[in-house]
Amino acid sequence: MADIQKGNIKVDIVRNLEQLKKAFNLRRQSFVKEKGIPENMEFDGNDFSCTHLLLCVNDEPAGTLRIRYFKDFPKIERLCIDEKFRGQHLPKYLLDYTEEYLSQKGYVYFFSYILKDLKDYWLTQGFQPDPNGQEVKEGNLSLLPVIYPFKKEKPSLKTISLLSREGNIKSY
Repeated sequence: MADIQKGNIKVDIVRNLEQLKKAFNLRRQSFVKEKGIPENMEFDGNDFSCTHLLLCVNDEPAGTLRIRYFKDFPKIERLCIDEKFRGQHLPKYLLDYTEEYLSQKGYVYFFSYILKDLKDYWLTQGFQPDPNGQEVKEGNLSLLPVIYPFKKEKPSLKTISLLSREGNIKSY
């Protein structure tokens, strides 16, 4: 596949059922079919309380992730890129959008688990090992706990928009 032009990439919050179905189809292909994760484990009931992002290339769904919220931090889960778009550095667009979105909410980092096999790649993308975490097994996957500290400083209440449309930030 030829290199993808930045102007052809769009990341945004999933805002309707059609977009959610596209995100779910990407996850079904990546996790259920490719990695053998049982469907009931992949779609675990948390999807209805999460924020989902959808990355499109030329309006074609190419990647997704979900953000789950805890008291003091958000957790990034289910990040995947469609097989035909891999190797194009598309996760960076999802991470940049996520950082911008969550920093507007006042967060300074997010937590996640990464595939142990992809540790070197994710560490080059800005993730850091969680010093208090341990490797876990989920299904047939070995996962390592990581944090992703934001480059931006924590915003003040003055800069957090409490009335605007959710995720009203520039597209990536």
